[in-house]
Amino acid sequence: EREVHRVGVGAIISSPFFGWQDVLTGGFGAALLCAALVNVLYLCIAFSVCELTSHVPHAGGAYSFVNAVLGGRAAVATGLLELVKLVVTAAILIMGAVSYLEAEFALPAEYSTVVLVLGYALSAALQSLGFVFTARFQLCLVVLCVACLIFYCSSR
Repeated sequence: EREVHRVGVGAIISSPFFGWQDVLTGGFGAALLCAALVNVLYLCIAFSVCELTSHVPHAGGAYSFVNAVLGGRAAVATGLLELVKLVVTAAILIMGAVSYLEAEFALPAEYSTVVLVLGYALSAALQSLGFVFTARFQLCLVVLCVACLIFYCSSR
């Protein structure tokens, strides 16, 4: 149960990371409005998931919810789209990390593809080791990121 909370913290910290810089270019008011909208959306999704889990009390995530409400064909489509989401999310995060490596450490363009493929292979290998291991690894990364933020803020 604790691993699920750890994954939730890591997902919330990392999921909007690449989009917030674009919001901040619009100024403080735009960022404040966007943050308020995102908070409302997070509340809506939290209440929706709570409502669904109380009515469909078994494991299976979005597949189970759609199966109970819309039937088998829609549930299969939802399962496939969840798989696509996992693959695309990992690719986007790794592409973002490679772009940071290019910018900060002057990584040559010919090595970017190699680093991208190695990062994706590492991600797939970690995911194949199981949920508990992946959740603990993600917790280590979250703690490391928070420590870096504290160090950065304290050194200013």
